[in-house]
Amino acid sequence: MRAYPLLALPLLATLACSSSSSPETDDGAFSSNQATLLNFEFDGEFVTDTAYGTDESIIEDQLLFTIGELNGSRAVGRLDAVTLSKVTRTREGTNTRIKYHAVLPVGWGSKTSLPKSYEFHLPNDLTTKARNAFTEKYKHDCVESGAHDVDTSSLWYYYRPSLDSCAIDEAELTTSTVKVTKSKLNTSGKYPEFDKIWEDDSFNVVAVFGKYEKGTTSDVGISGYNNFINAAKEELKAYRTETTPKSLPVSAGVANPDVEIRATLGDGRTIRINALLVDEVSTADRKFFSRYEALSTDADLITYNGHAGLGQNVRALSAHGKFKKGKYAIVFMNGCDTFAYVDGSLADARARLNPDDPTGTKYLDFVTNVMPAYFSSMPTASMALVHALADKDSPRTYDEIFQDVAANQIVVVTGEEDNTFTP
Repeated sequence: MRAYPLLALPLLATLACSSSSSPETDDGAFSSNQATLLNFEFDGEFVTDTAYGTDESIIEDQLLFTIGELNGSRAVGRLDAVTLSKVTRTREGTNTRIKYHAVLPVGWGSKTSLPKSYEFHLPNDLTTKARNAFTEKYKHDCVESGAHDVDTSSLWYYYRPSLDSCAIDEAELTTSTVKVTKSKLNTSGKYPEFDKIWEDDSFNVVAVFGKYEKGTTSDVGISGYNNFINAAKEELKAYRTETTPKSLPVSAGVANPDVEIRATLGDGRTIRINALLVDEVSTADRKFFSRYEALSTDADLITYNGHAGLGQNVRALSAHGKFKKGKYAIVFMNGCDTFAYVDGSLADARARLNPDDPTGTKYLDFVTNVMPAYFSSMPTASMALVHALADKDSPRTYDEIFQDVAANQIVVVTGEEDNTFTP
């Protein structure tokens, strides 16, 4: 499955929730120059023929449709942080009816126009036969403009029940009235930890770019990689700069999938930018992962730009990083709707590494998108963070930095609530 032209594929949600947890404590804080974190509280219900799995994994099948529906409102929910309660299962012949209560953290794409209520219109029969029939019936009139190759596995992403062209039979829906409240986790005016980034007098960047089409030698993913390298060279042109390879063409491309740019500033501080090009992370070879692991150890900023690959690429990259105890880093997952699909694995890894950081956010800030990111704007988005963090003497808040990122993707940061740096 692909998203619409030039867009990064969405990550597949890995639902990790607990009826005893609270979205006000386990989701990290939230800051954005455009978005507000809201809590959506509602009741859900559906029929399924899935015989095995946890309540959470089965309920995920219905919650995935909130991604498409909320995208139609310039918003998306954080599925890994949903809180479930009052879950019941009732047998109906060979099927099972599931009812549940949910509180879903939602990144809403506005600071001022906040809803007091909302309605979800979710398919209520998720048996295999019914899902296939629902897809065939509504895959043309009830999907985002530009959607193509829509099938049962991808309908949830493109799903837009509020379109004028969409007239779904109410008998096929669970319509849930949502109670909306503003989360206490919203923050503003938070800075990246500039002092931690520069405490060793160096700023190290790792930027991974995936191709749009696996195996190709020319596409928008490769162009993004080339554009990022050229932008990085332009950023550092005022300093004494070296590159590896030493002779670097204007279009590095597939012939140069591993590029390093090093600059020495006038006061002796250094900036190192490593750009890696990969077909797709999930199927990359050991050579790529060895290189990435070696670079991630000292990285202050890590960006991934490309298809999420239904979650496979992002999970693979997260699984292979190697980090130092006490080393602060910012990670930017620059793909479609990444706020909806990221999980807490990186924060958990940091918490295990650092006993003084039980939440895993003291040494990690996580930047994601509420909406889709275009391949053509990915280099600019990554360079917005590079440019800001490289300027140690003129620090900017996250909200100020995000003004240089394409507004359509609605970039946000979580984990910044415990940042202590002020100019």
